[in-house]
Amino acid sequence: MLHSSVQCHLLLRSHVFTPVRTGSSKLRAVSSHSSPNMDMATMNRILSAARKHIVALAVILGSALLAQWTVNRYRRPGQMTVIEAQAMDMSNIKAPVGSHPVATEVVHAASFRSTVTYTGTVLPYLDQMVYPRVTGWLTDLNAYAGDRVRKGQILGHVEAPDLAAQASKAADEARAASAELPVARADVARARAEQSAAQAEAAAGAADAQSAQADVNAAQLAVAQAQAEVRQAEASLSGAQAMADQADAGAEEARNNLAAAQADLAYWKAEIARAERLARGGAISQDEYQAERSKYQAAVANADAAAAKLRQAQANARSAQQAVEASRAAVEIANRKLAQSRAMVASAQARAHNRIASANAAKQRVAAADAAYRAAISQVSRQASAAAAAANESRYASLFGDEYRLVRAPIDGIVMRRLVDTGTLVNPGMAVLEVADHSRMRVQANVAEADMADIRIGAPVTIRQQGETKPITAKVSSIFPQADPVARTSIVEAIVPDSAGLTHGEFVTMEITTSSTTRAITVPNRAIWTFNESGKPSVWLAVGGTATGAQAGAGMAGMGDPNTTYTCPMHPDVKRGKPGNCPKCGMKLQPVSTGGPKRAHLVYVTLGKSDGNRTEVLSGLNDGDEVIVDGFQGLNEGDSVTPVPWGPNGPKVMPSPGEGDGRLTAANGWQGSRRAGDLTVHAAISEPRAGAPTSFTFTISDQGGNPVQDAQVSTVTSMPGMEMGSTPSLSLRRVGPGKFEGSATFSSGLWQVEVRVVRAGGKAGSAAFQFNVAE
Repeated sequence: MLHSSVQCHLLLRSHVFTPVRTGSSKLRAVSSHSSPNMDMATMNRILSAARKHIVALAVILGSALLAQWTVNRYRRPGQMTVIEAQAMDMSNIKAPVGSHPVATEVVHAASFRSTVTYTGTVLPYLDQMVYPRVTGWLTDLNAYAGDRVRKGQILGHVEAPDLAAQASKAADEARAASAELPVARADVARARAEQSAAQAEAAAGAADAQSAQADVNAAQLAVAQAQAEVRQAEASLSGAQAMADQADAGAEEARNNLAAAQADLAYWKAEIARAERLARGGAISQDEYQAERSKYQAAVANADAAAAKLRQAQANARSAQQAVEASRAAVEIANRKLAQSRAMVASAQARAHNRIASANAAKQRVAAADAAYRAAISQVSRQASAAAAAANESRYASLFGDEYRLVRAPIDGIVMRRLVDTGTLVNPGMAVLEVADHSRMRVQANVAEADMADIRIGAPVTIRQQGETKPITAKVSSIFPQADPVARTSIVEAIVPDSAGLTHGEFVTMEITTSSTTRAITVPNRAIWTFNESGKPSVWLAVGGTATGAQAGAGMAGMGDPNTTYTCPMHPDVKRGKPGNCPKCGMKLQPVSTGGPKRAHLVYVTLGKSDGNRTEVLSGLNDGDEVIVDGFQGLNEGDSVTPVPWGPNGPKVMPSPGEGDGRLTAANGWQGSRRAGDLTVHAAISEPRAGAPTSFTFTISDQGGNPVQDAQVSTVTSMPGMEMGSTPSLSLRRVGPGKFEGSATFSSGLWQVEVRVVRAGGKAGSAAFQFNVAE
């Protein structure tokens, strides 16, 4: 009002004094420096001039008052004048806060298997070499690599001419031995007849010599005693001589054994010296050196034992020689006694010589007949044994000549290698083929010592071939008890059927299960973040919006509404956390989003087992937490984030303008969710176009995600930052449990629909959705 009065006063001065200025300079001077003593004539002239312009002055004053009233009536609160607009500090106006694009994953407790991954080698279940059983020339080797063979199948022949000759010779010897056996039996019969005749003649001679024998019995008794002593002495001498020969043979054997032991010791002395040098140089392990040293010590012990045995054998030989000398002396004594006894009976023997000679001749013939009979019996036994041996040799020679010349497959399997060609001279220790059993395959991996403690027999194993997408499942069949002392690894083996399609020698990937649980929260390994102040493992969460995780409430406690602040459109530096009026101009504060619908929050976690791709989280996360798995590297606590589709090279799409402030856009499919008290309102709209109907679908659900049956829903439309007399009406109709539909037509620009929800019992809440309407 003061401004209008000043303008009116200036206009009055201009109109009143303009004629005076066009008159004389004296009048202008009088008007500028008039005094109270101004004369009446001058006043009359001034009044006369004013009366002439009173109409113009009234029109100007009325126009100014009307303009002032119009501005005060229709200007919005806080709207600046031209001068205020020129003086406004535009540096206070800043671009809205953006939102980080991230990839997220809502984690839930589920079954989880921790695994370790190693490269495995495929081996056949059984691998055997095929050897010939005789020495000869290999012919007809008709097996090649890749051929399937069965156990006992003939794979080749060995030509052995020497075996054929030996078989023929053995057959001839068997026939000759069989032919000589009847002759030997006839000799036995003849010797038996001669023995009977001699015995009869001896009986007759004995009757004639009985009288003569009585005469010489006494002398014969002495002679017999002397002869017995001689025989006993000779027997002792023979036994002593045999023992001496045996002792000499034992001594010679002991000397040979000592020489062999000393030669072996000399070899191991050189070998242990070489092993010590290799061990000091690290060329062999301590276990290998200890094995060499054990062999050396065994050689030393063998040499010492051989020397001791030689000394014992030499002592035995000397003792035996002494016994021989003693026996010879006894023989000489017995012979002298025998000579004396014979001299004593010489006269008696001479008298009965004739009769005794006849008797002795008969006895000698009997003895000869007995010897001939025994010789014949022995000859028959030898001929029978020779015939049996010849028959056996002939039979074995025939077997060697037929069956042993065949090369047969030892197992069912596939020929892996052909080691020799036809025409090669082979022997029983020379392999000709390699056959492998492929009915089952062994898959082996060298597992590090640190992982062996968690692997058990029967643990599940997943086998993956290079270039194949379908895995092979198996179980741990064996764990080798001996570890590699250098690599610190042990072999873990799984057996798979041949139908799995594995190839001998193929390299595969083995995922061996170390533990499993039916309920565990896991995160991708790439989501684990350790570059923080404490260096502890942590993950980033996206909290706020419709997040259901417990961290959303606990992590952002004290931050108020994380998505909305209130500011003055004319004074952007004014920001409040709740609705109100601008303290500078009194204009109503408008809600403005400060970023995306979610906020980044870092939480520390305790990690458990891993399967190489995901890791178990033992503490720090709850079921339903939304974990940021990509795009978190540049985040700070509380930063705005927007989940977007993610590819190998980063975000597939970036948050579009307005998406960061939670608006409904094409990027989010023209849909979104907001909290309305303890309820969730989900909105889905068609793409809005100016002048065309836009359809709306609102779904009301409780915290458990169940549709709310008793909700009453109404809407209010507006353009943020603008006061409008009327806005499009959005009438809703219920189309299902907790589901409402409606439509409205909008002009171009930014619009907001506030959804107000009232439940039975007076519980109420509201949620606002913004969207841009294209022209």
